Amino acid sequence: MRHPELGPLDRDEGGHGYRRPIASLTQRATERLVLALELYEVGERMLRQRLHRERPHATPDEIDAEISRWLRRRPGAEYGDHPGQRSARTL
Repeated sequence: MRHPELGPLDRDEGGHGYRRPIASLTQRATERLVLALELYEVGERMLRQRLHRERPHATPDEIDAEISRWLRRRPGAEYGDHPGQRSARTL
């Protein structure tokens, strides 16, 4: 019988199965999400700096608009970040 506070089966280096407490899985997922959001913010700041260098006379609103356009266009990843066939699914 599975204990309600334990997560899915994991394996250690020796291949032995064990169950990690759900609280630690939740904490790990939270940490990964926070890291992903922080990386997004760093990337946006880097893009903003590049746009300021390329367009020194652009207003903050123009820079914001260009960032929005870039996020919608996603140059180099128009169909997602994974190589291969484009998915037929609609979002």
